[in-house]
Amino acid sequence: MLTAEQADAKAFEDAKWEAEEAIRAYVNQIDYSAYSDENAAIINGYVVAAGETLSNATTYAGLEGLVDTLKAQIESVEKMAKKTGGCGSAIGLAAGAVVLASAALVLRKKKED
Repeated sequence: MLTAEQADAKAFEDAKWEAEEAIRAYVNQIDYSAYSDENAAIINGYVVAAGETLSNATTYAGLEGLVDTLKAQIESVEKMAKKTGGCGSAIGLAAGAVVLASAALVLRKKKED
């Protein structure tokens, strides 16, 4: 049987996990080919910042609106056709995956402790 404090901690970790899953789902559906390399880099910066916020969150207030804010930031980035082939989409997907994988490792480590 969990104590009230343990139950609260578990509920918070579950909320972090749900936020991470929502971020992952949103990032995975982004069509990076619709953005210039520069704008793809801006999106990656937003994803990295969201991942850091998620990893460092210690209260529900730190999680509140995180996914919606990330979505709004990404949706504000101008889309345009790429002029030439580039690696923006591959870089974008890789950066997003690394950030979310790092967040998952931190969450699992905290959950084990």
